[in-house]
Amino acid sequence: MYRIKIDIDSAYSLANTLKRYSQNISELRDSISRLSGSLDWESRSRAGVDSMMSSVQNMGSNLSSSLSSLASFVENFTNRISDVDRKSSESIGKISNDYNKALESIRVDALNKNLSMKEKSIIEEKVEILCVFNSDGELLFEKIGDEDSVPKEGESFTKQEISLMQNAIITHNHPNTPDGDSNNSFSNNDLAFAAQCNMKEIRSVSNGYYYSMKPNPVEGWPNSISLKRYWEITLRLILDDMYYRYHPQPIDLQNYDQLFDDVNIEVSKHFGLIYEKGQL
Repeated sequence: MYRIKIDIDSAYSLANTLKRYSQNISELRDSISRLSGSLDWESRSRAGVDSMMSSVQNMGSNLSSSLSSLASFVENFTNRISDVDRKSSESIGKISNDYNKALESIRVDALNKNLSMKEKSIIEEKVEILCVFNSDGELLFEKIGDEDSVPKEGESFTKQEISLMQNAIITHNHPNTPDGDSNNSFSNNDLAFAAQCNMKEIRSVSNGYYYSMKPNPVEGWPNSISLKRYWEITLRLILDDMYYRYHPQPIDLQNYDQLFDDVNIEVSKHFGLIYEKGQL
């Protein structure tokens, strides 16, 4: 099928040119009429000017009117084409937007499904396991640590692993210690490392819950050192408050677990981070 391509701006320019020509011919007709009228009757009669002027007037009027009609036709036609083009662009834009939304929904569903499956598989492990996903829900790599950290004490992440963690979703478990103690939510080192690697999201799982921290939507992660220091200061303040509230009774395990959650809630508010806790 052949398609006729029309330059909208050129079409509007043509309509304006036709209008201008119509106006010029109308003005020329009037000028000739005035020139004829300046002659005396005898001269006009002898030269047959009046009959010629009548013909010139009719020709000028017809030509001016035709050009004006043609200009209106071109302008109206261009308006219709422009309106169709605008509606077509809007329709294509809506289809594209709907497609992108559907594609993003599929990606998010795949990511959430894969995250949930992996987190449920590592939550009861006795050592820390770190898993790195991209935005499509693809597992990039996982690393096994020891009871307290990942990587294992004395080891470190490779340059390639750190590179893969940039703008990725990272999850890991916080195992319970033999006496049942556990830091369910994020530690200061967790969040500092997330900021250093510019993670899209850091997650942890423990005791049936998941914890999530995302960077500030506008400003991103704060400086890792500032983040770590504020976390530690907040911990001391909340811990002191808990000590005075429970003294002389010891802080029970449930309230100790809540301590880290409260710290991260305050840290997220201070830096505009997005913190979430939910059942796994």
